[in-house]
Amino acid sequence: MLPAGRCYFDAKVWTKEALAAGRDALAPLVAEAEALQAQLEARLDHDRGDRRLDGTDVMDTVAAYGDVATLVARRDLALSRKRALEEELQWPGDVASVAFGGWPGSENDVGVAPGKVYVRRRRMFFEDEFDVIGTWRARPILDDG
Repeated sequence: MLPAGRCYFDAKVWTKEALAAGRDALAPLVAEAEALQAQLEARLDHDRGDRRLDGTDVMDTVAAYGDVATLVARRDLALSRKRALEEELQWPGDVASVAFGGWPGSENDVGVAPGKVYVRRRRMFFEDEFDVIGTWRARPILDDG
């Protein structure tokens, strides 16, 4: 059993409007990353991809590798911009797991994403350290009226 004040819960809380705005802000970055990934897969497709990658002509093969490397770099840049925005928004990840409804202390319906459970422990010189010991999820209070 943990003494009082040692166990902490966190979760990301969203309004429907904030979640929709975040989804709208992420949509172009998601679309760009998916389009670049599709281009990369099409280029590398064994049957219908870039025939220069077959290695029949050295110069064509080198050029094709350069084109693929450029495409990979563009895709990775798009993914990193998407991840940066997700971090900035504190995006919940699996949006379907955000349970919307009435919660104690909130006047409007909000969504609460699954969160983490931390335990606090004292380190040398009175520093606190928080270790993740689990996860938690909850459902909103349903209005029976």
